[in-house]
Amino acid sequence: MPEPSEVQGFSPVAWVPALTEGAARLEFANDKRQGTGLGLGLAGTAAGGRVWRVRVASAVDGGKRVAVLVAGAGVGVGLRDLPVVGGRLPSAAGGIDALALVARTAGKAPSGAGLARLQALLGPVGRDEVEVTPAALVGRAGVGIAVRVAGLQRQVWVPLAGASNRVADVALGQEGVRDRRFGGVVWVAVDRAVGPLRVHRVGVALRGAGESLVVGVLVDASFSAGGVVFDSWGLGLALSHRSDGSWAVAGELQGLGVAYRAGGVQLAGAFLRQRPLPQDVEELVGGLLVVKAPQVSFLAAGMYAQLRGGRVSVFVIGRASGLAIALGPVLLTGLVGGLGYNSQLVLPAQPEQVPSHPLLASELPVGKGPVEVLKYLGEKVRPAAGQLWLAAGAEFGLYKTVQAQAVVVVQVSASDATVAVLALAAAQFPQQGKPYACLTLGMQALYRVATGEIAVLGALDPARSYLVHPDCRVQGGFALCTWVPPSPQVGDFVFTLGGYHPAYRRPEHYPVVPRLGFAWSAGDAVSVRGECYAAVTPSMVMVGGKLKVAYAAGRVKAWLEAHLDAAVQWEPLTYDVSLGVRVGAEISYCGTHRVELGATLHLWGPPTAGVCQVHLPLVPDITVRFGEQQRTRPRPLSWPAFHSTVLAGQQPQATVSDGLLPQTVKGGTRQTGGGREPVAVSTEGFTAIARTPVPCTQVRIRKSAKHTDLAPGGQGRAVGLRPMAEKDADTPCVVTLKQGSQVVDLTDRSAWRVRVIHDRLPAAVFGAPLQGGEGPSPYGDGEVLGPVLVGLRLVCAEPEIKAGDALDPVDKSRLDAGKGPRVAMPVSGWWRPVGPEPKPGCRDAVAAAVRATAEQRLDLLQEWSRHGIELGGDQPPQDDLTSYADRLFSLLPADPLLVSVP
Repeated sequence: MPEPSEVQGFSPVAWVPALTEGAARLEFANDKRQGTGLGLGLAGTAAGGRVWRVRVASAVDGGKRVAVLVAGAGVGVGLRDLPVVGGRLPSAAGGIDALALVARTAGKAPSGAGLARLQALLGPVGRDEVEVTPAALVGRAGVGIAVRVAGLQRQVWVPLAGASNRVADVALGQEGVRDRRFGGVVWVAVDRAVGPLRVHRVGVALRGAGESLVVGVLVDASFSAGGVVFDSWGLGLALSHRSDGSWAVAGELQGLGVAYRAGGVQLAGAFLRQRPLPQDVEELVGGLLVVKAPQVSFLAAGMYAQLRGGRVSVFVIGRASGLAIALGPVLLTGLVGGLGYNSQLVLPAQPEQVPSHPLLASELPVGKGPVEVLKYLGEKVRPAAGQLWLAAGAEFGLYKTVQAQAVVVVQVSASDATVAVLALAAAQFPQQGKPYACLTLGMQALYRVATGEIAVLGALDPARSYLVHPDCRVQGGFALCTWVPPSPQVGDFVFTLGGYHPAYRRPEHYPVVPRLGFAWSAGDAVSVRGECYAAVTPSMVMVGGKLKVAYAAGRVKAWLEAHLDAAVQWEPLTYDVSLGVRVGAEISYCGTHRVELGATLHLWGPPTAGVCQVHLPLVPDITVRFGEQQRTRPRPLSWPAFHSTVLAGQQPQATVSDGLLPQTVKGGTRQTGGGREPVAVSTEGFTAIARTPVPCTQVRIRKSAKHTDLAPGGQGRAVGLRPMAEKDADTPCVVTLKQGSQVVDLTDRSAWRVRVIHDRLPAAVFGAPLQGGEGPSPYGDGEVLGPVLVGLRLVCAEPEIKAGDALDPVDKSRLDAGKGPRVAMPVSGWWRPVGPEPKPGCRDAVAAAVRATAEQRLDLLQEWSRHGIELGGDQPPQDDLTSYADRLFSLLPADPLLVSVP
């Protein structure tokens, strides 16, 4: 029977220290509020000669009893104990002197007086390995570590439960801050040099729990040698206790950097392990390289991630600047590119974010260090399984006036693809001397396959755009968007400069666009602000603007305000215009005296009507009304007028979208056919589309000359014809296909596949009629209608293929037996092999068979050509494969495996 110490490789004897000391302390207090205090302590020596101490204290603090358990041990492990590199480090580099574990009862942490009494009760057995400070009792449990760094003694307590992210270290008079970037490390500033080594801070981290608990001590430091500076982040020790009582020591390194400067040349590089890790990522490492010369600079950054499931994610972004390559009026000054595998590039949500995107940002936050750069890139590029992206662009100047950057991005995944163009342009006028205008525009154009969105967005950067004077800031944006399948907004579009009518209810899929405008503070007394907008949607056009001038000096104020808002609806034509102006002044002298006058005008129609109001001081407002004040419904259009004006005379259309065959060739000229000439089509994939210019309430397909059936899914819904004032128009559609004078049965599922077509149409045309008193609806009432039924698609069913129908080589005599273009091609079993039969594994036999059957092949091709089946362009193929047979030995590296058919 094995000894207990040998069971499963575990030695419990090594974990049990030899008891060397024990003590107890009992205090009786006269003050009832202080209560009785109890302290117990044991000390022992474990394998390796390390002393262990366990102490318990209990006392009353603030009327409540608090119990504390402290267990500590000496460690005596330093950076010199690291494998490989430990012997190269100075002895004073640092280490861990002791570890301690503390736990207390629930409730608030003890007060200063309560802590002092607990410390007195804990003292019977030796001195604390790690002093119990207020930081130790912030949480209900914690781990304390006595650290020796650069000749200084530091102790850090890390709460395990019931503590906040900030841990007060009273003994140091400083604060340790929990840094979640490295997975919950508590850092304490040191900032001390030991020769060429400078230690910036020291941190403590805990990983795992129970028997697998690992304690880490990390150091951020730099080392200078010969002009080269090495930086380390999170360099340190990871300790775990072995069963024999010793400590297992492993190295920790979160990041490493190097920098060099000589004259005008600078070189810097770094790599960093990212913490905490994103979801589904097991390891994440980033790298950065910067090279700067007097004329040219280069920057490259990237990340490598190990995803769960074994996949690898990687991306890299590179930029070269300072070039001067002339290409006509264009001066190429820089290049940028990047790629990512199992990676997602986050595109700007708004054009205002384009200048700060890493592909266009003129300067990444390199000056803040590689940690900030890689953190910034980590927010813009994320690991994502199954995604791939590629970017390429340039920085250039145009006519020495405009400086621009443009990058093309292609991002692909299993279910989506995005093509985007990110651009940034800056112009200054004049180039020399004092500029009077400076504009910076960010723009993005993108197409997303999954959403069917096509958008071009742009916005001025107000921080870098002004006119006339740097204090006259300009801003604003534009947008052009449309939607294609599979988007549910198919048929909708919007074009806007500066946004929309103030009362317009913007649909959720329309972009938010800032007003075009300017703000100018001309000195301390005068300010001028102006803005404008224009927008076009499927139902209406909107224009407007606002101007405000204000003066304020001492006790005098004056102002001028003007505005214009107009909305015009297409069909039926209606308009709503509102404009006004106000001028006023105010004087604060012996009281406040204010005077203001203005006028507003509100127009609508047709027929044209409106209200004009004049605002005068001291007298009531003057109101003038003209036209029909009660808004009436526009006069409905008749069907001929609606069809000719609104629908532009469109007729129902029938088109062939697939299955057309090339027309016959006569005299070397291809005939396209015209009028009622027959058109050759293929029965494989033949598709015809029947579509109406108005929505269909019902689509039926012809079964015979007298009967029709409802097409599958062909039951639509009634829609309105707004210009005709029709609310529920009945517009049925019947599709008929004829072969000569005979009606083809479209209900035959073995011959035809019928699919209805839905589309989204403008609500201004097919929406419900406007009610009496309604204007042009600047508030928005749905720009598009649908999806509604507009037609159907007919697809010829694929012919049923039976065994033996495969087309095989045939004897020429079989073709000669047929007459005219309706000859059916023979099928298997009607033919016998022509020419010598090749033998298995012999290229000579293959070449002989090719030459022997040349004449039959040419005859067959010519016969097909006579029936309109062309395989070689406008002229029938003349190649008899002789050249192929001559080069057979170079084309086939080995004899083919041929099988003779009996």
